[in-house]
Amino acid sequence: MKLVLPTITLLAAAGAMTGTAAAGSAAPPCTPTTTKIGGKPAVINCGPATATVKIGGRTYDFKSGFCESSPANKEALNLTLGTTVETAKPGSAPFFSLTATTFGIATLNADYGGKTIILESLVSVKGKIPSNGTFAPTSLGGGPTKFTGTWNCHGVVYTQPG
Repeated sequence: MKLVLPTITLLAAAGAMTGTAAAGSAAPPCTPTTTKIGGKPAVINCGPATATVKIGGRTYDFKSGFCESSPANKEALNLTLGTTVETAKPGSAPFFSLTATTFGIATLNADYGGKTIILESLVSVKGKIPSNGTFAPTSLGGGPTKFTGTWNCHGVVYTQPG
């Protein structure tokens, strides 16, 4: 199940985002599109960021989003890719969300092809945070399914003002 709060935050923020962002920029690189899918509010994300998840012998690729950091919210990385729909069921469009706090906790959600492939899993992140890196389930958050993955902001990191 997707959390409603991030969706609402994205919907509210989507209207205010304009400009071009580079690493550490104070302006988002683009404005996500707000729409309705199946009668539910949705955000179609934009930007150059990508992620890949490898799970169960399959590789899932995600695109269209940008990396954010928010020191005021204690977020070292907030990355949402694909399409976010305010619903309890996964949408048919790919969706990826990785949030890493400044105090070392990171969570991952991913939907693909109308199915949830990772649900609110605790992950460890390594790399050049927030720019790029790898993730894998922690011993507390991986559950029975093992997965690995990568993300890349492609030089664009929006730093939320404080």
